[in-house]
Amino acid sequence: MEEAVARKLVAAWIVDWNNHDLDGILAHYSEDIVFNSPFAIKLAGAPDGSVRGKTALRTYFSNALAAYPKLGFELVQMFVGVRSLAVHYRSVNRLLASETMIFNEADQVCQVFAHYAEPATAPVPGLNEIQRAAQEQFGRQSHRYGRGHILENVDDVRAAVEYLQLPERAQVLDVATGAGHTGLFFASLGHQVTLGDLAAPMLDRAREAAVQRGLVVTTQQHPAEAFPNPAASFDLVTCRVAPHHFSSPEKFIQETARVLKPGGWFLLIDGSIDDDQPEAEEWLHQVEKLRDPSHNQLLSPRTWSRLCELAGLTVQRAELLPFKQPDLNWYFETAATSPENRDKVLGLVANIPESARKLFRLAEEEGKIVWWWPRLTLIARKP
Repeated sequence: MEEAVARKLVAAWIVDWNNHDLDGILAHYSEDIVFNSPFAIKLAGAPDGSVRGKTALRTYFSNALAAYPKLGFELVQMFVGVRSLAVHYRSVNRLLASETMIFNEADQVCQVFAHYAEPATAPVPGLNEIQRAAQEQFGRQSHRYGRGHILENVDDVRAAVEYLQLPERAQVLDVATGAGHTGLFFASLGHQVTLGDLAAPMLDRAREAAVQRGLVVTTQQHPAEAFPNPAASFDLVTCRVAPHHFSSPEKFIQETARVLKPGGWFLLIDGSIDDDQPEAEEWLHQVEKLRDPSHNQLLSPRTWSRLCELAGLTVQRAELLPFKQPDLNWYFETAATSPENRDKVLGLVANIPESARKLFRLAEEEGKIVWWWPRLTLIARKP
């Protein structure tokens, strides 16, 4: 079976399951289907765990959808064989599943062997102090980053896509995906997207959002400084409003260069600071560190460009644009800033250096403290 055909079949199969479209689901199976599953014993009344024929399969699947109203699948990996597929996915309650599917000449599934396992709960090993702080912070606050968060607006990503020359179905890795806003945007364009993050609750949020939007994505848990993927795996690596939390931007860029295919693209969008503004940079660093202790460092366009060049990436575009932060108190709530640190930030705001005030356009509007955060969009390419 060709991989392109297999991906199309699996994508349609997952969409039908996530839509709870029983007729659509059954259309993937032959009339003489033999479906072997431990769940068939309970849900289909089959003592040997085997469901035979499409009529019996309809009853089994109907019972499953009724028993699990939130049933949804999220693809983890797919393995292609000779007229067969092994599909590894997450199911309801993050249950891990692997189905071996045998296909007939009409590309219908005629035999299935389903296997299940409880999800692994082991922590990510070998994290440093900065990585652990980010994992804990974003795991604890993951509920604040979904619908309604300012990153849900992906106009900045949409504008950057105009400068990328991607294949029709690009392999995309979104690093430190958070609630998945950037990666899901690329998935909505038809690309094959992997969402990576250090915080498991963030990946849960991203998976839920994918199911709600009818999108198929793969997820993986890992730090931004070490990707679990082979070299030359992706046409595009993205990372948006996250690198200032990374313990080693150098290793992040090196890993990005490693997993990009020759000719692959790198898109970075993050808070930054104008080159040669040391006073304003120090003030902003203090504010961010107090507001969110998992913050590490904002890098200037010059520094990011140098890191890319050292890793063998050619910077094509680096543009610094102001991004309005509409309410300091909203940021306090999003990061769960402690009362003590809120007072310290307000003290820094009251005594901001003039150079920083002008650069960040700090002001008060309708009783809210607002400022303009320099946001960098950097596009680089692997030769």
